[in-house]
Amino acid sequence: MITNFKQIEVLFKEINKVMHNKIKIYTIGGAVLLEQGLKVTTKDIDVVVETKNEFIELQHSLQKTGFKLQIPGKEYSRMNLSQLFQKGDFRIDLFEKKSAEDSRYQKE
Repeated sequence: MITNFKQIEVLFKEINKVMHNKIKIYTIGGAVLLEQGLKVTTKDIDVVVETKNEFIELQHSLQKTGFKLQIPGKEYSRMNLSQLFQKGDFRIDLFEKKSAEDSRYQKE
């Protein structure tokens, strides 16, 4: 469990150090609520990137910092979760923006 936003900031500084190309990421969900003081813990960090190249860059950087790729279970199939990474208490759910938008339009 992640109990304060400072943990997330430290984690992303570590990831940033191994990146070859700088990318834009968006955090959504519990991490944002934690940062705003609206939630006391979160089990994961939901991250959205805009392009496939950014997705690949972040994927490689996560693996370089010790995150292990896990296959999302069936409970995530409705969310179009692209990949899930785990390292100790940290879990990052990685979405490509196109996938997230496709999911939204499929529901309408």
